[in-house]
Amino acid sequence: MSKVLSKRFVSLLVTLFGLTVVVFSIVHLLPGDPAQVMLGERATPSAVIQLREEMGLDRPLLLQYGSYLGKLLKGDLGRSLQTRQEISTIISEKFPATLELTAVALFFSILVGMSAGVFAASRRNSFFDSAVMIGALTGISMPIFWLALILLYVFGFQLNLFPITGRLPADLTFKPITYFILFDSLISGRLDVFCKALHHLILPALALSTIPMAIIARITRAAVIETLGEDFIRTARAKGLTEKVIVLKHALTTALIPILTVIGLQFGLLLGGAIITETIFAWPGMGTWLLSAVNSRDYPAVQGGVLAVGLAFSLVNLAVDLLYSAVDPRIRK
Repeated sequence: MSKVLSKRFVSLLVTLFGLTVVVFSIVHLLPGDPAQVMLGERATPSAVIQLREEMGLDRPLLLQYGSYLGKLLKGDLGRSLQTRQEISTIISEKFPATLELTAVALFFSILVGMSAGVFAASRRNSFFDSAVMIGALTGISMPIFWLALILLYVFGFQLNLFPITGRLPADLTFKPITYFILFDSLISGRLDVFCKALHHLILPALALSTIPMAIIARITRAAVIETLGEDFIRTARAKGLTEKVIVLKHALTTALIPILTVIGLQFGLLLGGAIITETIFAWPGMGTWLLSAVNSRDYPAVQGGVLAVGLAFSLVNLAVDLLYSAVDPRIRK
């Protein structure tokens, strides 16, 4: 297991190094003078020179990258050009909102997707199997922004069952600790805040989870069907095991590798899709912040945001790789 950990850790370091190069290049790939682009066409020459000096753009490229990497290792992501706040401080406030939304959406996706996929596989070619496949195809084909607007209109405006914006009601006073509202409300003993936060999460999480839910259902069905045709399944049936035990204990466990792979990939897609969902539901997370940073040409903020999302995606991939080893001992060799 230690060999697996060391290999995955080295791979993670290489990935993160490549990510820093890509993020650093965002500013330098801009056509023209990056400082001029950030400040706009009406910026005075003195302001452009000041920004170039502030960002170190007047130094050789290798020295700029070395300085950028050194600051990253100290946790310094620079300051936002728009608000002059520390970018690390903004991320520590915004990223928990996006991770909370993504985690709940992924939970919905796994719970419904895997359940539907397993039942469809165990009842292959039945009406239920066809219904699951049609539903999965519909879910994959449905744009997130369209579904989000439909949910917002029907359940938010017409039926008034769910709130339509924000993480908490505007009149509710609560000071978060880690900015993970669900976690902070529980450790603070504020069950009312937990319920309100969960109520606000349901609609955006449902909108965000539709496509991953459909993909997980399809992959689960295909993996379980393939496993049910293996020789050890025939042996289990010959021993008189019930179909429920065969499907859930033997077939699903063996089919977990491709399912875990697609779940890990869907996490990254959820982080990307959260930008659209957060914008529609006015969710105060990374998506709305990055969109605002792009519109205002706040490229240091864009750099920090992309790096944070990439780091989260890399850590999830590392966790999935380690789960492979736990599920299938042959991978440890």
